[in-house]
Amino acid sequence: MGKNGYLMEGPQEAIRLDVKTDGAVVETQACWAGIQPGMRVADLGCGAGKTTHHLKKLVQPGGHADGDADILRVALRETHEETGIPAEAIRLVDGSIFDVDIHTIPPMHGDPRHIHFDIRFLVEIDDSLPVPGNDESHDVIWVPLYHVSRYNNNLSTWRMVEKTRQMRLHQH
Repeated sequence: MGKNGYLMEGPQEAIRLDVKTDGAVVETQACWAGIQPGMRVADLGCGAGKTTHHLKKLVQPGGHADGDADILRVALRETHEETGIPAEAIRLVDGSIFDVDIHTIPPMHGDPRHIHFDIRFLVEIDDSLPVPGNDESHDVIWVPLYHVSRYNNNLSTWRMVEKTRQMRLHQH
């Protein structure tokens, strides 16, 4: 037992949990349970946080092109739909792709396992506007760039934060 009275707080236990936690299994089970973008998930006292890392990929806002070949139009529409922010308040910084994330989606709802491409564009929105969310996205909040990792520390998000920081450095 550790100094604070917890059974699993030592570094060896964190390593053991990290090794035994299969991200693909976590994501498959979460999809089976109905976890979707916009939902809140609490992973309390369940180890070193590896499960939470995998669940965050599933609950972040996002959408699908659904046959629309104009991926920029899709991205702007999904930004509006997932955040509830009026479309006219969403300003595209430029039309170039800001980031691409490629990851595997486990089998769910009768669909087979497949590769998913997140095509991301950079937009600006007045952070004094409220973010109402929608029926899929709840408790969406504005977060200063330097606090993003407190809410989402996956590699994909970190990469976008770093790109944004670099852009800001070169603008001044």
